[in-house]
Amino acid sequence: DSTPKLARRVAHQNAEQQKHEALERLMEVSVSEWSEAQVSEWVSLIELPDGCAEAVQRFFSQESVNGKELLEFTAKTLRMSLRFGGVQEPESVTETILRQRDAAS
Repeated sequence: DSTPKLARRVAHQNAEQQKHEALERLMEVSVSEWSEAQVSEWVSLIELPDGCAEAVQRFFSQESVNGKELLEFTAKTLRMSLRFGGVQEPESVTETILRQRDAAS
């Protein structure tokens, strides 16, 4: 029976659509004007390497990063901060975050 498989696929598509819509709402405001809460929301919505999303979200929340600070991160400062924050594979995570940040700004 393919019903459970279809239900999972529909649920996944709905979740992806909701993420997309939430990201579009965030983009209505300049990244430089994002609050700490908006940065946290953005981090929760972007694609991150498997197994690191929770640590990345915790880091951004604990550091109270706002949009201006997000834009100020260089690859080196973000990588070092993520490593210090306990994120596994900070190099690939840094690359992923900066690519999506730059696409958003």
